[in-house]
Amino acid sequence: MVLDRLKEAEGGGKRFHVITLDMHMQRSLGTTVCKQLRTERGNKDVIVLMSGNAISDPHAAGLDCAFTKPVPKLELAQSLLRLLWEKYRAERLPKAAEKRSRGSRGRRDSGPVEVSSLPQKKEI
Repeated sequence: MVLDRLKEAEGGGKRFHVITLDMHMQRSLGTTVCKQLRTERGNKDVIVLMSGNAISDPHAAGLDCAFTKPVPKLELAQSLLRLLWEKYRAERLPKAAEKRSRGSRGRRDSGPVEVSSLPQKKEI
């Protein structure tokens, strides 16, 4: 059901960055759904689980993070920001570093700039 809803939403042009699951959902367990998501979608999503009980090893279940309810808002916000930054860094920054290492392709070298070559401030 969760996978169907994600596919439907993405077919309409929506992109999800975080998927939040509850441990005890109507038709399945959150950890089961997480394993299905990882199998079908890989690691492109940040998956967070909410549970009434502590989870001993969230990473073994394929989760990026697990919280015991009730979750303080500040802790949730900080964790989501950290997870999204880590995901962004893992996906984007290596590509940018690779582009830089291939060379400037005819563009001016981005090394040190002589101060005298900078445009001078005009007096009014």
